Amino acid sequence: MVFSELASRLNDVGYKNWMKAGYCLLKLRNGLKELVSVEMSVFHQNLIKQNTVLRAGCIGGCKPRGKQFHPNCSVCREWRNEILSHHTNRNGEINWGNCRPWLWSSEHWEVAKVIKSRNELMHSSEMSVSSAWIDEYALKIHDLLNEFRCVPEVKEAAIEIKKILSSDWAVVLSGRDDVDGIPNMSNEDEAVQISTMEIELLKEKLQEILLDEQDVLSEEDISRIGKFRCFLEGSKDLGSHFHAAIQRLLNLEQKKRT
Repeated sequence: MVFSELASRLNDVGYKNWMKAGYCLLKLRNGLKELVSVEMSVFHQNLIKQNTVLRAGCIGGCKPRGKQFHPNCSVCREWRNEILSHHTNRNGEINWGNCRPWLWSSEHWEVAKVIKSRNELMHSSEMSVSSAWIDEYALKIHDLLNEFRCVPEVKEAAIEIKKILSSDWAVVLSGRDDVDGIPNMSNEDEAVQISTMEIELLKEKLQEILLDEQDVLSEEDISRIGKFRCFLEGSKDLGSHFHAAIQRLLNLEQKKRT
């Protein structure tokens, strides 16, 4: 495999730090997923016990649109009010389009989708963070992991996160004359791992962007979409892998400008 373009991107310290921070978040999410699911299930059951209106399913065909949700029925209005009363960002933007209200009464994860906070790291147009920022971030991650150290999945995630944050992530290219360059064989396994991490992380960012697809986008939103599309197009390897996504982003930009 050829990794010269990956090596070039990793020469940007800010981008490398962003990748590390983002991938650590994915690992943290996976480690906490089972614990959060259990806690969310209990929370969901308590809501329904305390408010009998919530036991009924949607009766008005209510569908959110991006950050907008105007329920047609009394059940979904009650759910919306209940969710807002527990939301950490009740006075800010809430991505209602990330869930299916008609399942709120039966599936706790559909409620969790709305209550969870937005991933600002993925939502930002700048895929770059400073070394000082990631040092502080690492301390916060460490404190959180330590709080849940008795959870087996979190313990496993902590090992991987420590490895990610301490790694240099240097992809060494050989001195051959090939135009693309060939990774040093002793470094190729790590290059493959880093490349896989990068693809997974960029897919996560793409998903965050497409959550806003139904919204009336601001010029800032369109600019953010355009920057990400240009970033993907700027590297042959990413452009090839995300070909369909790039076209979708372009269509979204053009649609919102008309």
